[in-house]
Amino acid sequence: MISLLLFVAVFCLVQEVESLSMSTAETKNIVVITHAAGRMGKLLALQIHEDPDLQFDTVRAVCRTEEEAYNVQCDLGGILMGSKKKKEDDDTTTTNNKPQPIPCDWLETVVVKDDNDNFESNLKKVFEDASAAV
Repeated sequence: MISLLLFVAVFCLVQEVESLSMSTAETKNIVVITHAAGRMGKLLALQIHEDPDLQFDTVRAVCRTEEEAYNVQCDLGGILMGSKKKKEDDDTTTTNNKPQPIPCDWLETVVVKDDNDNFESNLKKVFEDASAAV
């Protein structure tokens, strides 16, 4: 059943991409995935990114909390265990041992909290420049 749903979602995205073929090169093709922190949201984000027929420049993952956004970034991009920072006053480097997500140029996470007064306007902003949504 899940495979059928994924097939239908990807098929709809392919149709959307084909209809966008007349767009200019300056326009960035963005697909928005709601509930991106769940199993299906993460799976869809990776499949959309890796499918050569779907020519989206950016996958915008909509999350409800900063923690969800952090989890999506770590699960989809990987984790960097510590980073080296060069000190300005000398030639030594320090290491930050906190795990952090590896930046992905194709992934954009957006937090839209559903407990504030601006929920509806914030959600509309997420979809304004999008080419498709799942």
